[in-house]
Amino acid sequence: MDSGASQHFTPYIEDFTTYTQHKGVEISLGDNSIIKSTGIGSVTIRTNRGYNLILSDVLHVPQTHSHILSTSALTLKGATVGFDHTGFAIRHSERTIADGHQNGSLYWLVGHQVLNAASSTASASLDVWHQRMGHMSKEVLKRYAHEAIKGLNITESPVEDGPCHGCELGKSTCLPFLLQFSDTSTSVLPLLI
Repeated sequence: MDSGASQHFTPYIEDFTTYTQHKGVEISLGDNSIIKSTGIGSVTIRTNRGYNLILSDVLHVPQTHSHILSTSALTLKGATVGFDHTGFAIRHSERTIADGHQNGSLYWLVGHQVLNAASSTASASLDVWHQRMGHMSKEVLKRYAHEAIKGLNITESPVEDGPCHGCELGKSTCLPFLLQFSDTSTSVLPLLI
């Protein structure tokens, strides 16, 4: 959290849900150096309170090493940011949507997750997830998948009874080769019909 920053920015292009390259905005840092952004877009974060916070006009600044959340950019969108000696809280529409803590002279957002296309939820039927997960037991998938894999969403759809075709093939055994052949050859590489 930065009360001196006029815009949010991130060094990671993977954070963006929408992105447009641009010639760059000059950014003055605290040490009087100037760096330029390389793009602009939207970033969605899931806060420690479970809210999805969509940040617009976030600058992509690869030269920085951390995310910067602008206090003024949040307040311009209608949020209220309150600080005290232990941390801060971001409030919107009468609800606290995120908390942060103070470490030294800096304020840090607590336990957030950046959401992008790679981290969004994936919905599919139980049969599809069964195949995607290497033909794992459907009962185990239903019972533990939500806890084990973030974003895995099993849709309500009819479930195929019995094992699927892939499981049948994987669990089947080959018949043994015959030890005796009726047609045997007496020479090398003859044609047997």
